[in-house]
Amino acid sequence: MLMFILGHTITITFIGCTLSSKMSALLKREATGDLLVVCKASGDKLRLQILGILRNESFGVTELCQVFNVAQPNMTHHLKILASAGLVQTRKEGTSVFYRRALTADADPFSGLKQKLYDTVDLEPVTTAVTLGVSRVHRQRAQRSQSFFARRADQISENQDLIAPIESYLPTLCEWLEELPRSSSVIEIGPGESPLLSRLADQFKRVTAMDHSISMLQKARVRLNTTCSRRVRFLEADISDFDGPMVELIVLNMVLHHLSSPSMFFQDAARQLKPGGTLLIADLSPHKQDWARETCGDQWLGFDPVDLTHWSEDAGFTPEKQSFLGLNNGFQIQLRQFRYSPTLS
Repeated sequence: MLMFILGHTITITFIGCTLSSKMSALLKREATGDLLVVCKASGDKLRLQILGILRNESFGVTELCQVFNVAQPNMTHHLKILASAGLVQTRKEGTSVFYRRALTADADPFSGLKQKLYDTVDLEPVTTAVTLGVSRVHRQRAQRSQSFFARRADQISENQDLIAPIESYLPTLCEWLEELPRSSSVIEIGPGESPLLSRLADQFKRVTAMDHSISMLQKARVRLNTTCSRRVRFLEADISDFDGPMVELIVLNMVLHHLSSPSMFFQDAARQLKPGGTLLIADLSPHKQDWARETCGDQWLGFDPVDLTHWSEDAGFTPEKQSFLGLNNGFQIQLRQFRYSPTLS
């Protein structure tokens, strides 16, 4: 009986070892196959250039075709190879699909290799042709936004209230603003008809209301309700090409989802802020309400908080505060405060 049990035990162990060896060999073959997929994806100049511009940006297939002057079937083929290697991922914006660089994950056995690839790609200078192509796409997005606001200026405030009435989050914003020095100089980008501009004028020494739409600036001027209106300067401009005095505070209230390049905004804000300055953003968390595009002119259906953190840190900011407020209509507002810390970038 003992020998039988012992023999049985040995037999089971042997079978277990055999199965373990087969599984190990299978996993090695799969890992080798995955490695080959990654290597193949990175073995093409165009695919590396695509990865380069997707560092902080999201583009649709048609936009990428414009940037690189490539036919859509060819671009789709390259994106499929990059996606199969886990180097790009898609982000749905309603009925539109945008591609972005995939984030590396600890569970990915090739995360180190992929990060090294990203780092190497980011060291390569972007060609003039690609830079011009990206700028062209950004201009097209901006023109669509400007055209919308020119056509719908009288409906903006009403439509915005359908999504995120400012009364639902203004108290929290004001609490945060109260903690900042009253001597601060401020830029509010895209103030519109929000009462926030009046609050800023009441509290801070110098306020600039900036917008690329003269009609929206006029509405902001009419809506301004404060005895301190002389502190407010109205400026028709875009922060991307603004070259004025640096300030201590920049406020972006429900504007980021209208911008052609949300990630680049952080770079522009960093250029305009003094070291130690504050960036305050109120915007939406990700949602699937595609009607917001047509009704409110939204280019982006909210933002993943991780993306805002990544873009801010890449521009030299340190995240400080955040608050998430759920609304009865299904939208969620995220309030974010960042400190510009260029020495940490």
